[in-house]
Amino acid sequence: MGKVCTLPLRFLECRNDVMWDRHRIGISVGAGQMALAVVRRRGASITVEKTATEALTTGICRPSPVEKNIADVAQWQKHVGALLGRFPEIRSAALSLPDTAVRTLLITLQQVPKSHADFEKLIQWHMEKTFLHPLGEARFSHQILSRDAAGTRLLATAVKQEVVQQYETLNGAGAGIEIDRVGPSSLFVCNLFRPVVAQLGARHFLFVRLFDQTLTLIIFEAGLPTFTRTKDFPESEVWDETLIAELTTSLSFYEGSGRTTAALTHLLLSAGAEYAPTAHLRESIRLTVVHLDPRSVFQSESITPVVVAAVAAAVA
Repeated sequence: MGKVCTLPLRFLECRNDVMWDRHRIGISVGAGQMALAVVRRRGASITVEKTATEALTTGICRPSPVEKNIADVAQWQKHVGALLGRFPEIRSAALSLPDTAVRTLLITLQQVPKSHADFEKLIQWHMEKTFLHPLGEARFSHQILSRDAAGTRLLATAVKQEVVQQYETLNGAGAGIEIDRVGPSSLFVCNLFRPVVAQLGARHFLFVRLFDQTLTLIIFEAGLPTFTRTKDFPESEVWDETLIAELTTSLSFYEGSGRTTAALTHLLLSAGAEYAPTAHLRESIRLTVVHLDPRSVFQSESITPVVVAAVAAAVA
């Protein structure tokens, strides 16, 4: 298996002239299931030609940024073999990981180290200072968002080596899959919906993803991410009340850091049908709430959240 690199983030690019001469494959993993999508793109048109899902044994995958995620590697490989065995022709794929398996952080640097190694060390120092936990050996990715008098602002991700190596056992069942891109699920999905954001004309907005009992929130100002938060989101009959409380907490924290939420216009929600926005949510948030429909960006018979993440990984 080749070296796995974390996702090269591209929030600023939104091209419709992309032509692929072959299929692309995306695989997504959640705590309870995994999915594979075979995708072809021609210009702005994304067609999902094949999909498959595999339910995981309860408790086999426990997403965490600080410790190994796969509780039973042998059983995990059986699940992987069952999924990939339906696609024997596949040799490479992009991999979407649970958000809670990846550290994501917005950083402002006064000076940017010239060497790649020093750059990664500085990112690691900021992450360990913020999350109060040592990363140890990890794999990093970053995207520079802006440069101005305040410094260089970037979005960085990190996955512990021992965490990502477990997920790399996608070839442990003899499939021999080469993983060419790895990244957190919500960043893949956020990029997938960029054409929708462009159509809405949204520049200051909240992107919220609910998937696999996890909430990820990203605040955008002038089209760039300025705040991100990921936390557990247990299933509940009053999920909208829980979401409102979490959004209120996040926005209060954001304003406490010296920023303003006054310019925010939209809440873009990526979630399954069970999380269709309620009237209570719309009235409480006082933003234009848009439930992002995957069918607005690609054609597929299946649009479950785990499949959407696989599609998003493929087209990233």
